[in-house]
Amino acid sequence: MATLERVGKSFRIRIRQPDGRRFPVMLGIVTQRRAEAIRDHLKELESAARRGHTLDDSTRTWLNKIGDDLKVKLAKAGLIEVHDAGGATVGAFISRFIDGRHDLKPSSKTVMFRARRYLVEHFGEDRPMATITRADAQAWRQAMLKRGYRENTVRRASGFLRQFWKVGQDAELVTVNPWDAIPAAVQATPDRLVFVEAATIERIIEAVPCPQWRLLIALARYGGLRVPSEALALKWSDVNFAEKRFIVRSTKTEHHRGGGIRVVPMFPELEARFVDAFEVATEGDEYTITRYRSGAQNLRTQFQRFIEQAGEKPWPRLWQNLRASRATELADLYPGHVCAAWLGHTEAIADRHYRQVTDEHFARAVSEQNGQGQNQGHGAHARERIEAGKAPIQRIGTHCNPLFDKGMDGQGLEPWTHGLKGRCSTN
Repeated sequence: MATLERVGKSFRIRIRQPDGRRFPVMLGIVTQRRAEAIRDHLKELESAARRGHTLDDSTRTWLNKIGDDLKVKLAKAGLIEVHDAGGATVGAFISRFIDGRHDLKPSSKTVMFRARRYLVEHFGEDRPMATITRADAQAWRQAMLKRGYRENTVRRASGFLRQFWKVGQDAELVTVNPWDAIPAAVQATPDRLVFVEAATIERIIEAVPCPQWRLLIALARYGGLRVPSEALALKWSDVNFAEKRFIVRSTKTEHHRGGGIRVVPMFPELEARFVDAFEVATEGDEYTITRYRSGAQNLRTQFQRFIEQAGEKPWPRLWQNLRASRATELADLYPGHVCAAWLGHTEAIADRHYRQVTDEHFARAVSEQNGQGQNQGHGAHARERIEAGKAPIQRIGTHCNPLFDKGMDGQGLEPWTHGLKGRCSTN
């Protein structure tokens, strides 16, 4: 049963949780009479939690009047439900929501818990949700950016926080969603797009000793697969050597039309890597990549080591830019709908996040062959003048506008108007 203790000038009540463990509740500086009254109500809560009976009227009335801080403590002790704790705390409510989403994949829960961590680091575990205002949300966003988090990282987290508060609104725990005014749409980041040349990737692959790692890199660069999700989901039963194609299963787009399944050609750059990995596979291997499936392994860090060992400089977004590079190449060779089908995204997404303008595009645009046969005589004359260092000083339009050849009288193109006649010079 709840016991009252004096701690200096304060009081502490030790209550017994439903599982039998003791839990201290600090009351701060209050009168002994008030501390004893709180202890009696906590005894009633202990009894109700243990035996399952309803609270008496006095304790129920008292519970409705106490502050959020004490409600949070009682909720943590298991004596009241989370929804009774003044709208719940950010830490407890979000954890409860994520853990209760049995329809989510572990990777989705991971990013949700990451958003929760960003929030708790700023507000604390025990901050009641209902006390966070729009000004608080704006302050959180600015603090995240000041700490060095990228704009899109903050936006993704904001989207999850908006979702958490929406659930709170539906449960009538909060009345306002402070994240509604916080940007949540992820933006394109052209400054972090890098086209990774095939020659660069080949030098890196040659420096990698493991056939499975070589296949993994090739799948990203030449197959345009998402790493790790799509590459690690690839099974040998999905690989058709006879027809030179393979099936990609995307957890990211499985809720879209087609179930996230697409068929990708076994491009020539990929075929040899598939064969090498198949030769070292053991009987019974289900997945093409078997050695790096643990969630504890950081594929990005190991990939960066391979890049540096090959004497190359790592680029931003190591895996994503391999996929973006392939999207750019394929767009030059095949219709947009074909590229979208092979890479598993819409043409709009490809234009926004993947396709790039490369040096090769410029080289082809200004090549001799590209302009062959067009105005060759005029082009040769212009080149002669450029090589001789003579600037083209002729006035624009002198030889193509008949008005310059014929000349104009002082009246010009239009007849004089009454207001201007006699006041304008013909110079």
